[in-house]
Amino acid sequence: MSSRPEPTGSYLQLSLARLLLGCTLCLFMGAVHANSDIALSAASPSVMPLVQGEDGEFVVRVTNKGPDPLPLVTVATPVSSIYLGWYPMSMPVQAGCAGLFPGFPFHPSGFISGFHFTVGPLAAGQHQDCRFTVHRAVTTINDGAYGWQTEEENDPQPSNNAVAFIMGSFTDVGIRTETVGFAVGADGFADGLVRLTAKNNGPTAVREFQVGMCTDTILPDFSIDGDIAQGCGGTQFGPVCFDNGFGFLRPQLEVGESHSCLIRLRSRTPYTEPLSFPLLLQTFTLVRSDLGALIDLDAGNDYAEMVLGPVPTVSVETMNPIGRWCLIVLLLAMAGRMLSRR
Repeated sequence: MSSRPEPTGSYLQLSLARLLLGCTLCLFMGAVHANSDIALSAASPSVMPLVQGEDGEFVVRVTNKGPDPLPLVTVATPVSSIYLGWYPMSMPVQAGCAGLFPGFPFHPSGFISGFHFTVGPLAAGQHQDCRFTVHRAVTTINDGAYGWQTEEENDPQPSNNAVAFIMGSFTDVGIRTETVGFAVGADGFADGLVRLTAKNNGPTAVREFQVGMCTDTILPDFSIDGDIAQGCGGTQFGPVCFDNGFGFLRPQLEVGESHSCLIRLRSRTPYTEPLSFPLLLQTFTLVRSDLGALIDLDAGNDYAEMVLGPVPTVSVETMNPIGRWCLIVLLLAMAGRMLSRR
């Protein structure tokens, strides 16, 4: 196996990127602006495709929604010095924006290094745009992110105090499930088949990855078996959990490629009503062919439910043209036979 240019493993690196994107996980302490709502937003695309050696630019908009004027606003990012080596950032000299200064002032304990800049004064209703340039190092194989935030204490609308910019190769892998078989045996226990489909919407091909769920605090109401014909395989490929979990290893997917497999479910007690349990795409396992960690662009399609229950009825409108035409011909033939008997 070839040596990797990055100082740490791809899973740890992507975890750092996800930390930067999850700005709200930080505990904020700082200056109090009790009568001013500070808002951060992206005044440029927040998704920045960059290849190795390429430069890009993003713009942070700082808005004072009032009602009071502000003499100064501090905006910070909790970035480690190693991470800055992957995507070095600079701030051109510009009116109304001052920085970058070392330190993360909203965490005075100092265990998170970072940088901050300041804007102001800002009158109520006024905004200030600050430009930044970022460079993707030639040796960097991982995607990256910069998460910016302002002090949160006593802000009347803390939900708008953070904005994130991501850069790199990216991917969008989505999963979906559908119930394709269901039966209740003489013993009252239910068996079902669920089809799991994963699709890579691009723009980057991905190596094998995991789909699964932690069961530290709750167990599903049915057994889960992927070791069947056309099955998803064993469940030993679980996500990172405190104690217990299960998961399926999905194959490499090129851009636009999808893959489906089957999962057998069996209820643990006599069946009385539909049962379900979630599946999550383990985004930290999405990597490029060179093992570079990828950021998933759409979290909305990373979740699906395994349902043990009746198979949904397929409507004519959802059929493909050939299936719809066959059904129409069948219905016409049945009608003709009924008329001929009269």
